[in-house]
Amino acid sequence: KQYVAALYFAAYTMTSVGYGDVTPVNILERIVCILILFISGIIWACVIGQVTGIVSKLGAQEQEFKALMDNLNEMMRDRGLPWPVRKRVKTFFLSARQAQRNEQQELILRRMSPFLQGEVALRSNWQWVKKVSFICNLVHEPGTSVESSDMTRIPYFVVDISLALESAIFAQSEVFGAQQTLYILKRGLALSGARSGMRVFCAGDVWGEDFVLSNDSLRDSQARLAVTYVEIFQLTFASFIDVCRRHRSNKALRRRLRQFVARLSARRAILVEARQRRLAEVVSAISTEPIWQSDF
Repeated sequence: KQYVAALYFAAYTMTSVGYGDVTPVNILERIVCILILFISGIIWACVIGQVTGIVSKLGAQEQEFKALMDNLNEMMRDRGLPWPVRKRVKTFFLSARQAQRNEQQELILRRMSPFLQGEVALRSNWQWVKKVSFICNLVHEPGTSVESSDMTRIPYFVVDISLALESAIFAQSEVFGAQQTLYILKRGLALSGARSGMRVFCAGDVWGEDFVLSNDSLRDSQARLAVTYVEIFQLTFASFIDVCRRHRSNKALRRRLRQFVARLSARRAILVEARQRRLAEVVSAISTEPIWQSDF
């Protein structure tokens, strides 16, 4: 009974409930109770602080996003932006919510060791990287599928390509597209006015693989229109060359890349020549067509 009574006294003293049915009766008990009140108060404050911190961190990203939207609304109100512009800006930030989370994760990735950076980046971006044709030729032998490739045997060149990929986001109705840049559409819809007709690009589509060609006439340099909110991966020619220089001692890699560039340039040259000859035939047919004159 004494132990239960002591536990009961300590519990309601620590939680500051203080029923008062167990009270000190002499000076020594009062001194002991004062010490217990101070100690239990400090312990209870630490417990409450730890629990509050854990609960607040459960929705840290949500709170950070709400604070960002509050700052955004205040900025647009202070600058007197019209309502259509405010709506477009808010829609962009709401759509780019996942992209902002990816930016925070990139900061975490940069704090890892180089080997872990490569492994995490490759496993995160492999579903997109494997859609690039010349990379597919590097990671599996003829007659095998890309899905059956062993992730532990991926060349370091592909790992560095995964690290070199940069994320970019575009709002609806924005036009994007730079010279000699490889694009992988991660999210959204894009539209291109290709020479062969309009084409819609969806998640997983790749374009700009001809960024390795130096002749401008052989590259498809047309820009794309963002039909919806668009999130992409991009690889510039400068970043690609930097990765190739780090692996210039790999003779097999150099041979495969040269074969890819040679096949692609030959295929594009044939298409360009065929297009020019067809255009010349149309012009010749128009110029030799007789002009009928009406009698007045």
